[in-house]
Amino acid sequence: MFTDGSPAVRKSLFNVQLCRYLVVITGVGSVVLYSFPGNHVHLQEGALESLRMMNLRDPEELMKKKPYELSGGMCQRVMIAIAMSMKPDYLIADEPTTALDVTVQKQILEEIYQLSRKENLGVLFITHDLGVVAEIADDVSIMKDGEIVENGTVEDIFYHPQHSYTKKLLDAVL
Repeated sequence: MFTDGSPAVRKSLFNVQLCRYLVVITGVGSVVLYSFPGNHVHLQEGALESLRMMNLRDPEELMKKKPYELSGGMCQRVMIAIAMSMKPDYLIADEPTTALDVTVQKQILEEIYQLSRKENLGVLFITHDLGVVAEIADDVSIMKDGEIVENGTVEDIFYHPQHSYTKKLLDAVL
């Protein structure tokens, strides 16, 4: 998933043509499509099911839209649907709520949480927003300069930080 789903959605929005492809997200804004054989109707139904799983209204109509006709929250939900269509064991969500308004952010977080419980899905949530971390995480790793400096439960990190960098981060937002 992406900070901004628009570039990827531009290349890989679910539609009848792209239902024939396996979508591999390789980095922000880049998507590789691998063709695979399959029944066109079956693939389209799988795409529709993935969109429904993200609580998107009228997925049949959504599949006809161009990316610029979607809001940021809708683009992000489409990207989550694309990722979930692969039936992963883990979802890596890199800043999935950045640039979304607070209400949409809360909805996306709730949908990711519900998916994780319903699908028994592990989620690696990468964010700079400690408020989001406090709300959704079970375990937390704090990184500085590409190195993990502290690991712990949310309670340990927020109420009993050990590393000086973790303490500075928390002092800056609390």
